Amino acid sequence: MASIKLVQRTQQEDATGQSPIYIRLIKDRKAKFVTTGVKAKVSEWDEAKQKLKKNYPNNARMNAFLAQKVADAQAQVADHERTKKSVSARKLKEAIKGKADPNFFDYCDKRLEVLKGIVSYRTTVIYEGYIKKFERFLGYRDFYFSDINVGILNDYANYCKKKLSKW
Repeated sequence: MASIKLVQRTQQEDATGQSPIYIRLIKDRKAKFVTTGVKAKVSEWDEAKQKLKKNYPNNARMNAFLAQKVADAQAQVADHERTKKSVSARKLKEAIKGKADPNFFDYCDKRLEVLKGIVSYRTTVIYEGYIKKFERFLGYRDFYFSDINVGILNDYANYCKKKLSKW
C-alpha cells in the first residue's frame, strides 16, 4: 500500500517567504510529489498535524481543501491498487493528477493518419491489418495502454499461431 502525506517543501521558498505544500506519495520506496497549489510560510504550517495554523488567512477553508485533496489521492491509490496487480509510483501520481490513460486503438488510428503521408500505401494497409487482427482477438475497442501486459501478449501470440496459422 502506498503512503500519502502532506509536506511543505521549504527548499522551494519563493521571494515572499512562502513554500509550496505537496502531496507526497511513497510506493515501493519511491517518492513522488503532486502539487496542491497552496503556498504558506514556514511559520503558518504545522508539519506534525499536516495542517495550516490559525495564523494562515482562511485556514479552515484551506485545511478542508487540503483534506479533500488527500482524500481524493487516497481514493485514487486504493482504486488503482485494487484493480491493477502491480502499479508504480509514477502511475499513481498520474492517476492523482488526473492524467488519462490513452486508448490503444485511438492512438493507433491517429498514428496511421500520420504515417499515411510518410510511408507507402501498402505499408499502411499492412499496419491496419495488424490492428484489425488485434481488435478481433480482443473483441472490443475499449483497450488502454495500461491493459497491455505479458499475459495479453502471450495470449495474442497463441491466438495468431492457432487461429490465424501465422508465425
